[in-house]
Amino acid sequence: MVGRILSLTLLAIVVALSACAPASPTAAPPAQTAIPIATQARGAHPCPTETGAPTPTETIEPSPVATPQPTSTPASLTPTPLPTIRASCYPDASAPLDDLVVLRGPEHQFDPSCEVSGGVGEITASWDIDGDGTAESEEADPPPLALQPGEYNPVVTFTDEAGQSLTVQLARIVKVGPPRYPDWRYGVHAHIVLGEGPYAAQSSAEIERELQLIEDAGIQFVKLDFKWDFLEPDAGQYDFYNYDRLVQLVRERGLGIFAVVSFSPRWASSGSGDSWRDWVFDAPKNPRHYGRFFSALVDRYGDYIKVWEVWQEPNCSLYFRSADPEQYIAVLMQGYLSAKYADPTSIVGLGSLANYETSFPGVVFRPPEEFLQSIYDAGGKGHFDFVDRHPYPRFDQRDPTQVLDYLDSTRTVMMVNGDEGIGMAVSEIGIPSFSTVSEGDVAASLPLILDAILSRDYVWMVSWYNLRDKGADPDDPEHHFGLVRRDWSIKPAYVAYGEFIRSH
Repeated sequence: MVGRILSLTLLAIVVALSACAPASPTAAPPAQTAIPIATQARGAHPCPTETGAPTPTETIEPSPVATPQPTSTPASLTPTPLPTIRASCYPDASAPLDDLVVLRGPEHQFDPSCEVSGGVGEITASWDIDGDGTAESEEADPPPLALQPGEYNPVVTFTDEAGQSLTVQLARIVKVGPPRYPDWRYGVHAHIVLGEGPYAAQSSAEIERELQLIEDAGIQFVKLDFKWDFLEPDAGQYDFYNYDRLVQLVRERGLGIFAVVSFSPRWASSGSGDSWRDWVFDAPKNPRHYGRFFSALVDRYGDYIKVWEVWQEPNCSLYFRSADPEQYIAVLMQGYLSAKYADPTSIVGLGSLANYETSFPGVVFRPPEEFLQSIYDAGGKGHFDFVDRHPYPRFDQRDPTQVLDYLDSTRTVMMVNGDEGIGMAVSEIGIPSFSTVSEGDVAASLPLILDAILSRDYVWMVSWYNLRDKGADPDDPEHHFGLVRRDWSIKPAYVAYGEFIRSH
């Protein structure tokens, strides 16, 4: 009995000591709010200290409760931008003149294309070619489109499924139609560039005197040289002052203008030397310079001048030093494309083809038929609206049969190459009154020659060379082609020309 009581006593002591043992380092921390020891149940025994002494009675204050802070609203997130539409279209606004901005003939169609990327979902396209608000195609890469002659400013708009859109302006497109020749038919070549050149008039009064002679004879247009070397003496620096006055004087008379654009300025010429003759007759070293100048001319005078010609007698080294058709065709294409781009209604002719039978010593002539065929062989078809021919007869042979042979042989080359749909011009024909040819002989031959030329229905105009004698040297035929003498006195040929025009 005593042993049992002792065992129970020892068990109670062990339980009490276990309750007062320190918490294990891994034990969970006590609750934040503690009960004061003094408030424990009466009769409970406090745990002894390490020395066995009872722990002093103390009040354990609860930890202060932190004042709750308001929950801050998180910053709004920037929405992820949508992928934008990107497009690379052809031809773009910087396309060069010879890169699909001029369309010629039914076989040349507008063939644009765009590479499109980005955007959301499927992208639709809307091509408005003619600016009327109606789409001609809704494909990003539409098939070639046949356009009517005229000017076009094509725009394409792309739209994605998110409603984003991108509008692209393409290069202006010019569709060239059949040439519409002016209604004038009889002209004369006149060297009346104000204040320039060895044969130029030196005052407005002289120009007006020559224009009065032209008007009085019933002549309908005047062939004028628009000299590049004179109009753009420095690159990009144009001097239009004298030509502005000249064109205005011609307009006041109601006369047409046949404009020939020739002769390189020193800075642009492939030739070099100290004299102006060393560079003006050479081809430009960069044909694009010529095209840029041509475009500037048409921009300035195109509301009145509609007929332009690319160079003077390029098959002759007298005016085109190399007389090389391959070199000329680069100039021709730049002139044609530039003029059409500036004014689609302009008429642009192949440079006048001269005869190869000549008395000029040291001058190289390429036979006109061979020269023209070389132009076709090099891809020149479609880059001129007429072929100009200078079918001068031999000075001592005034039979119009020879003139017709020249014209017909050139026309045959055109027809063989499929160009029967465009006309021919005769911008120079004449006979000098010198040596064994009297002024009366010229006057008698003039109507015969003009009648023969105009019997060919493919010839739409003829121009006599020239208005006024260049000089008075009896041994130089070049001084005596005028309808009037150098001193302004009238020759019989002037009277004969007027009578011919009035009778026709």
